[in-house]
Amino acid sequence: MTVPFLPDSVPADPYLLNTEQAGKFLAVSPETLRTWRCRGRGPAFVVISGRSVRYRVEDLKAWADARLVGAAK
Repeated sequence: MTVPFLPDSVPADPYLLNTEQAGKFLAVSPETLRTWRCRGRGPAFVVISGRSVRYRVEDLKAWADARLVGAAK
């Protein structure tokens, strides 16, 4: 599945997204994702190194799907 709204610099089928890209994917600010990480909330993430965090597209989708309200599952 392609993600049409990500910047051109991101591959058509990305596996890992940085915080800015993940924020665009979820339609939230990168700062919101950072806050959620610090508070132990939000989608799962991968720590590449001490200052490098990435999000798997499948984890972002699963996290959003788990918050679906008002629809049959």
